[in-house]
Amino acid sequence: MFLLSSMAFGCATVDPSMRLGIRNGYESVNAGRIAVLPFSLGFSLEREDRAQVKALYEQAVVEHLLALSGEAVLSPDDVSERLKSMGVDQVYRDRLDLDGSLAELFEESDAYSQAYLLERGTFLREIGETLNVDSVLMGEVLYMTEARCEAKRDSAYTQHVIVVGDLSDAVGSVPCVVSHVHVKLLDVREGRVMWYNRVLREVRVSMAGVELDATGNALASVGLLLESRGGLRRLLAP
Repeated sequence: MFLLSSMAFGCATVDPSMRLGIRNGYESVNAGRIAVLPFSLGFSLEREDRAQVKALYEQAVVEHLLALSGEAVLSPDDVSERLKSMGVDQVYRDRLDLDGSLAELFEESDAYSQAYLLERGTFLREIGETLNVDSVLMGEVLYMTEARCEAKRDSAYTQHVIVVGDLSDAVGSVPCVVSHVHVKLLDVREGRVMWYNRVLREVRVSMAGVELDATGNALASVGLLLESRGGLRRLLAP
């Protein structure tokens, strides 16, 4: 098991006003062939641990997408191998690095100039042509951690709070695991956002003998991510 940082958790890192779910104009559109790009991390870990965390979330996302859409999914490994075989892996790797919050990326915003938005749209079209896909999915893991959470059954930051045990005698905080992840599906032809979602899931434990399961919580958060808020099911071929 990779080492996770221990911290007191109690704040969201994504603008809560950001629109979730399917965007206008894409309600009846099929996402077609999807490339899942390598995920990024929004917190610090040792290099080996970073690779394990990214692989955990990436694999879970790909498995869910395959279950929903059949064979029309390129995994991050597929993407990397294809770009490497074409000799452009380093160029695209540099351009794939997030240069801002994923929540804001490709959104119409005063934070980005029109020239910047046009450049990012050009990049999407280029990678769509290179990978022969119709859409790309970008993801960022904001947190995967063991922490101390409030000894309560609810949270001001998420509706996804699971309590194991009885909190009636707990004082202050209890051990917990936290998974906070968001993903964005992008139309490579139009350079527009098709769908965006984020999930923050906590499991708070107040029962002797129960071990924290960060991996199980991460996998459960991916399931919520792709199925809640309208999910991706409506955009994927059966």
